[in-house]
Amino acid sequence: MLDPTIPDPSGKAATRDLERRVEALERANQLMASTIKGGSFRVFDENDNEIVRLGAFDEAGYDGFYVKDAAGTQILGANGVQGFSVPGVTVPCRCNTELVAVTAGTWTTAYTWTIEVVTAIEFRFRVPLTCDVGSTGEVRVYNNTGAAMIGNVKTLASGASEVAQFRATHGLTIGTGPINVLLQAQRTSGAGNVNVYEPSGLWVGANQVPVAGGWV
Repeated sequence: MLDPTIPDPSGKAATRDLERRVEALERANQLMASTIKGGSFRVFDENDNEIVRLGAFDEAGYDGFYVKDAAGTQILGANGVQGFSVPGVTVPCRCNTELVAVTAGTWTTAYTWTIEVVTAIEFRFRVPLTCDVGSTGEVRVYNNTGAAMIGNVKTLASGASEVAQFRATHGLTIGTGPINVLLQAQRTSGAGNVNVYEPSGLWVGANQVPVAGGWV
């Protein structure tokens, strides 16, 4: 016997009400646009790891976006302060030979790169360097557009042989350009050669923590 104190003991009325609500929701206008002010849109995977963020980066103090893979490695990203981080842009080296032997005691340009439009605040490259036994030398990176050295001077001891890496911020504003980057060398003692081999392309990008640096 049904209990008269229970309005709908079978739950049919509640089910019909729920159906009406779902149907009304399905007929309602879809969200075509939305606004987030002072925050960010974030996506997490099934393990609660953040894989996408669009908007404010609280820990870094700037706005932008990034996408990470399952291991947490950033595979796509950009922000208004550093520019594009991933993917970066590789600028080819302008050269006429695979080796420049420098004997002058003044700064001599071995290779050049030209960044037409600055898309990130940092760049890096690698270059093989050797110095003849009995001689020493120096290598530097020079911003020919701004007439200023970038980073520090690298010293080469007698008989040195290495593949050196240079990584630094260039100081230009995102969206400006061009910037003409020179790789220069000079002999500081002896009568031998300071040998600068063809460097890699100039990778223009940015890390979460940019490096002002120089030779590393």
